[in-house]
Amino acid sequence: MSLISYATYVRLSGDSTSASSDVMASVADATSLLGECLNRTLPLGIYTERVKVSPRGMAYPKAIPLVSTPVSSDVAIYDTVTLQYVTPDLSLTPVFDEHPAGDWAYSSSWPHATVTIEGGFSETTLPVTLALAIARLAKSLTTHEGSAIPATATGMSVGDVSISLSAAEGQSMLDSYVPGLWRTVARYRRSAP
Repeated sequence: MSLISYATYVRLSGDSTSASSDVMASVADATSLLGECLNRTLPLGIYTERVKVSPRGMAYPKAIPLVSTPVSSDVAIYDTVTLQYVTPDLSLTPVFDEHPAGDWAYSSSWPHATVTIEGGFSETTLPVTLALAIARLAKSLTTHEGSAIPATATGMSVGDVSISLSAAEGQSMLDSYVPGLWRTVARYRRSAP
């Protein structure tokens, strides 16, 4: 499923000369690249994810905003980005690190759970800011404007092989294609574990 149509691409990018097949392939690539840099899954779908579980049974999947969980599941949606009542996969008692102030702090030792959720954006729920970012990035990929690989790159994706990028690297990656794009979309970056 494409998050923006060819007509939306033309309206937002101003590029009406590129072939629709090239554009739609670039839209898919742009959506994937933007999702990687924002650390989230953008297209609406049903996903099974491995998530870290907080001491209070909360988890933060990548496919947000959350839409639903399976009826047979005890997991519930707390808000658009948080699941509650998540039980770790292992029955072992996890060890949580306690923050000096007494609050539970994020810990790399949090246990994991496998959850199935429906989440992400559809073409109608996608924020205009992200639709514009996808169109601008797709135009850059279609018309080969900007550098395909930034000079400071330490990671990238080719086919089904990818190397994760930190926020700073994601910023340089997006800005190498469309200068200033990171500043436009940074507020959508998922910072949860």
